[in-house]
Amino acid sequence: MFVTTQSHTNSCEYLKIPCVHPECGMELKKADLTEHLEKECEYRLTNCGFCKRQINLNRMKVPDFCC
Repeated sequence: MFVTTQSHTNSCEYLKIPCVHPECGMELKKADLTEHLEKECEYRLTNCGFCKRQINLNRMKVPDFCC
C-alpha cells in the first residue's frame, strides 16, 4: 500500500502538536493529547464543586471551587 507523506502526517500519532488551549503553550505527541486534556492541562475545563459552573482549572481560587 502506498502512503503519501501528507496522509501520514495527518494520521501520525507521533506528530508533535500544540495543546488546543493556546494559553497552555505545550507541544506534545498527538497520541498524548487526550490524556493531557483530561488530566494534565492547567487550562482544561472543570466544574466548580460549589456552583457547578464550568471554568478553566487555572482560574480556581481554591482546589475544586471557583467562588
